[in-house]
Amino acid sequence: DLEQELIGRGVELHPFLETGNTELIVNLVQQNLGVSFLPEYTVKEQVAKGTIAVLDVDFPPVEMWSQMVYHKNKWLTPQMKLFIRLVKEHLMPDDI
Repeated sequence: DLEQELIGRGVELHPFLETGNTELIVNLVQQNLGVSFLPEYTVKEQVAKGTIAVLDVDFPPVEMWSQMVYHKNKWLTPQMKLFIRLVKEHLMPDDI
């Protein structure tokens, strides 16, 4: 993970706040109170406005995993079936 990669490169982390509130993190970065590692979509608007700068870093790509869980014996609406089909067609690796 990112923390292990930084440690391997001799970089020490000294977090002053740990939170899952992305809006709070973005606001702190905008106030020049630190840096953060966030998905692009969470800061796209602020980057376009110029209130947040993107740092170009040389790190391996980050893999994100997601799961979709549903009860196989329960009725699915047509919209749910369509969503499942679209996920399978567009987001799942070919080898699954």
